Amino acid sequence: MRCVASYLLLFLVLVADCIAAVQYGYSHIVEKTLPAVVTVRVKGDVAQRKDPMDEIRKEFRDLFGGQLAPRDNAPQEKKTQFAQGSGFIIREDGLIVTSRHNIVGATEITVSIGSDENRLKAELVGQDSITDIALLRVHTKNKLPFLTFGDSDKIKAGDIVIAIGSTFGLNGTVTAGIVSNTSRNIEIGGYHFGDLIQTDASIYFGNSGGPMLNVDGEVIGVNFALMSPAAGAVGSVGVGFAIPSNVVSAVVKQLMEKGEVSHGYIGILGRDVTPKLAEAMKLPKPSGVLVVKVLQGGGAQVAGLVPGDVVLEVNDKSVDSVSKLRKLVSTSGVGQKVKLKVIRKGQELVLYALTHKNVEEAASSSAFFNKETGLSVRDLLISERVGGHSATGVVVSGVEKGSMADYAGIMVNDIIQEVNEKPIKNIKDFEAVCKGNERLFTFGIMRDGSKLFMYVDMPD
Repeated sequence: MRCVASYLLLFLVLVADCIAAVQYGYSHIVEKTLPAVVTVRVKGDVAQRKDPMDEIRKEFRDLFGGQLAPRDNAPQEKKTQFAQGSGFIIREDGLIVTSRHNIVGATEITVSIGSDENRLKAELVGQDSITDIALLRVHTKNKLPFLTFGDSDKIKAGDIVIAIGSTFGLNGTVTAGIVSNTSRNIEIGGYHFGDLIQTDASIYFGNSGGPMLNVDGEVIGVNFALMSPAAGAVGSVGVGFAIPSNVVSAVVKQLMEKGEVSHGYIGILGRDVTPKLAEAMKLPKPSGVLVVKVLQGGGAQVAGLVPGDVVLEVNDKSVDSVSKLRKLVSTSGVGQKVKLKVIRKGQELVLYALTHKNVEEAASSSAFFNKETGLSVRDLLISERVGGHSATGVVVSGVEKGSMADYAGIMVNDIIQEVNEKPIKNIKDFEAVCKGNERLFTFGIMRDGSKLFMYVDMPD
């Protein structure tokens, strides 16, 4: 009887919620979530792309006035300006999520909580250009209202969503609609944004960085961009996009822990499995990602992945597109083991690949040049450490022409494991040894799987 009574009570509660939604719309959701939505105002030199944006504005318009987070190598100009966007509090002690492009180049950031009069100075905790997410912090003695993340993987097309933000500077503007698509990929001006939530909820200028909520009041996305019918238009035509909450929460976790984000890679190039491709490969259904190329030294190669394999799952989550695979691997972080369910010639396999930094990122993130020897070195990539080359050491990334190291025969891509009989685990060890006054350096080197002994005799 108690069990029946419990189910009956739960049924009555659900019915009551449905009746409330019909009678009062979404006011009960807005009342509990609106206090945690903020307006983000910035002052400073905001980086703006020059020519590429002319093309982008023809089809899309970003919520911050038409600019997307710029690439590091994109041509930019600086212009002092005032601007604003939206954000939301995720912890009572003052952590706030917003869009990165809201604060790029800002020399001063302020946040309005509740009303324009309640403004607090904010500091930047960290930012990620790939996902366009930034984390801010405000300091206050009061406990602040906050929102929680929902599971964006559970939403479906047709689900009701609510968007809140500072539309045209009007704080606390609320709109509602449905999820139009749960995995939309858009390519604009050379920028790829994958696995976005598409919605017909009206999103306007100023909403960027604000929350997209489900009917439980949970954040299932961060409002990101909208499609505009013509250049210069700022109105909504019912096509808006949000960054999924599962991506945002993974990024926020890393920003909270270390102030930066390391995106995981396994080193493959792939393509979506189409119905025709599935038929040709005799796959049970058109799903997964066909591996076209496996990059040398990457985690996928070490795990045993080969071209022609079809990746069906990553960490027990189904993969139906390249963008979904990229998202699952990327949000795993660096140095994490990911489980891959693969079909190879009709047979299912389970492989485990270690994620690592993008090769270019890793190579440029840490480097040391010793002018006495003429050697430039970098830390080993994770993929190099697990790839059978070497467990520890530093990689020679450059040899100055005519230097003592050049005369000694040391070459680019040599792995230095010992200097003066002292083990070298990383750049820090190498730098410490090179700071000494030794006139003779001996090197224990690994080259193409063979161990070599070399020395550099410094001139008096």
